[in-house]
Amino acid sequence: MAEESSIAPPENSPRPTRWRAPVVILFLQTFLMLVVTAWFFFELLTDNPDSFSSAVALFVLIVLGTVWVAATAVGLLRSASWARGSAVTIQILQIAVAIGSFQGQFAQPLIGWILLLSAVVALILLVRAAKRQSTATGDDVS
Repeated sequence: MAEESSIAPPENSPRPTRWRAPVVILFLQTFLMLVVTAWFFFELLTDNPDSFSSAVALFVLIVLGTVWVAATAVGLLRSASWARGSAVTIQILQIAVAIGSFQGQFAQPLIGWILLLSAVVALILLVRAAKRQSTATGDDVS
């Protein structure tokens, strides 16, 4: 009986609640990336960019970023180990974009604050969840 407690839970067991908040934040970020992708596509079709090839390349990067955030959110939902590192990387890149939003000719401080605060909250939640998981895993081993 004592050995059964060290066996991993079955695949269809409920997900740990410690990852619920980071998953929700990543799915919200995915939704917002989808909105940005749709808006940029609309602008690409209706506006006349200075460089069409640059606009298309930027659109492709936005689509790839959206797919990355969505895949990370699904991976985190499924408790994939790679998803935690990917989620942290996304938040660090989001902080870099937020800092860029505070400066320059086309600065948008409101967007910068939204990006910065959501990334910091997500990072804190990711680190706390990982710490709780490692603590729980350490307790189960002994």
